[in-house]
Amino acid sequence: MTAIIQADTSAAVAGRARAHGTLRYLLRRPAFVVSAAIALGWVVVAIAWPVLAPYPPDQVHPLHAFGRPSAAHLLGTDWLGRDVLSRTLAGSSSVLVLAPASALLAVAVGTAIGLTAGYYRGTVDMVLMRITDAVVTIPGIILDVLVLASFGRSELVLVLVVAAGFAPLVSRTVRAAVLAERERDYIDAARLRQEPAVYIMVAELLPNVLPPILVELTIRLGYAVFAVATLSFFGLGPQQPSPDWGLTVSLGIQYVQNAPWIVLAPAAAIGSLVVSVTILGDEIRAAVER
Repeated sequence: MTAIIQADTSAAVAGRARAHGTLRYLLRRPAFVVSAAIALGWVVVAIAWPVLAPYPPDQVHPLHAFGRPSAAHLLGTDWLGRDVLSRTLAGSSSVLVLAPASALLAVAVGTAIGLTAGYYRGTVDMVLMRITDAVVTIPGIILDVLVLASFGRSELVLVLVVAAGFAPLVSRTVRAAVLAERERDYIDAARLRQEPAVYIMVAELLPNVLPPILVELTIRLGYAVFAVATLSFFGLGPQQPSPDWGLTVSLGIQYVQNAPWIVLAPAAAIGSLVVSVTILGDEIRAAVER
């Protein structure tokens, strides 16, 4: 009994040591630092854009429509004479609310499913995994379009459908990690103490499978940014006069030959955020798996 309890404590100490070692490893990786700086920069912009934007994003000046980039308008103006830079900065707020909300919800639901399936195994595992397999077989964009067209184009529905598409994938990763951990000594110690199953899953297993969950969160965040922008491009996200990046690209694409700056600015913003978050996920996964 004493040996098992000591093993339990040792596992917790080892877990903290691994976390510190992983963080030190990441901070020495230039790709991680640069990507983190870009992603964090967009987070700051999403919060502080009312201070950073040179003009109100919805301020219309028809006489200045399709203005080229200049000292007055660094990224030019759109078809209504609105400042493209201001709208690009303001558009970050919707993406950086909807995408993280979708990713967090997907990871939370997927983690709960994966923990339950991996811990109980047997019939519970089989039923939960068959349900997730059925969801995964449906093409994500088709499911999203059908649900949004049926239940409305609200931001809440957008978050729910994006999260529903990612949650089954997260559950598979978490389940695999739980299966590898559930036979460890510290789990035996918790069972000997007659801890409830929910307590074991949340207090014992969850902290020890956090690394793959963190990797899933960063990866799904990148996918969620792209998914939200794509659905907005198809008119299934925020509506006019929102400065949302995907919506702006969709509306501005018809002017791309004469005023490409209208599309290039939000498209570059989407690309920089997706790439930076994707690299973050790859770097974290490499650090965890080393």
